Amino acid sequence: MNKRATRLFATAAVAAALPLTVLGATAAPALAAAPSDSTPAPLVNLPTGQCLTALSPVSVGTAPCQTGGGQQPLQQWTFTAWGAIANPATSGCLTAGTSGAVSVGQCGGPGQLWAPIPGNPQYIMNRLTGECLTGSPEGYVVTTMCRPSGFQVWLGASWPS
Repeated sequence: MNKRATRLFATAAVAAALPLTVLGATAAPALAAAPSDSTPAPLVNLPTGQCLTALSPVSVGTAPCQTGGGQQPLQQWTFTAWGAIANPATSGCLTAGTSGAVSVGQCGGPGQLWAPIPGNPQYIMNRLTGECLTGSPEGYVVTTMCRPSGFQVWLGASWPS
């Protein structure tokens, strides 16, 4: 493993060890307790009814949910045991940037650690930014401050247990 990858994994480990405080709740990270990845499934944004979609090898948004063929593999996400949300079709992981941007990137970076909010598992928080995955009627996906907002509610896939 090269030095850059080693630093990324070390940064990810530090970020994973930090307690989470969102919406008044604090929880210890659940990464070590998750024995395996979840089964690939769509993530549906509740108010729009659209699925989280890998629009290209690097871009992500929402699109009408597909039940077979076409975009369907690009709408399948798995929650990994180490806290990432991966798309098997692109072999990439959902990545949050510090400016609220969300993309798909090569798995292994600290912006790829996500966790459900305790008591509100349908809200998905990025551990690096402390912000929640947020959809929009226009199909954009970003991270914004976690708050009771329908556009932050994602249904479908579940965290490994």
